[in-house]
Amino acid sequence: MKFLCDLMIQKLGKILILCGFDSKIITTHTSLKELIEISLNEKRILLTRNTKIRNYKFNNYFLLIEQKPYNQFKTIIEKLNLKLDENKFFTRCSKCNKELKEIDKNLILDKIPLFTLQHTKEFYICPSCNKIYWKQSHFDLFKEKIKNYL
Repeated sequence: MKFLCDLMIQKLGKILILCGFDSKIITTHTSLKELIEISLNEKRILLTRNTKIRNYKFNNYFLLIEQKPYNQFKTIIEKLNLKLDENKFFTRCSKCNKELKEIDKNLILDKIPLFTLQHTKEFYICPSCNKIYWKQSHFDLFKEKIKNYL
């Protein structure tokens, strides 16, 4: 399942990406008509808080009432019956949503803090923006936060 998150719910989009869901986040003011076109062209479910969406002959959307991102996340998980897979957590770039690729740490020695290099075995890179990722305490903290909300 792929999502399109409008400007009003960018934080929800980040949470979905961190959980491994393909979620495109719109970061600029974009008309509902344009959002609908993107949703249709890319076969994504439009997630929005904009109640004007009801005025369009379009049904591939989910209207969120909640304001807090983790409450929105809980609603999406429950109402769309999504299954969370911890193996998918942190597998997408939080910046551009591309799937991460594992990279040999010897290729990125100059880009990683020494402590991290000494205590981490696996590193990942975004093939699009070249952002580098690794799993440390933030990974465990995120998993706990998700569990607490669900």
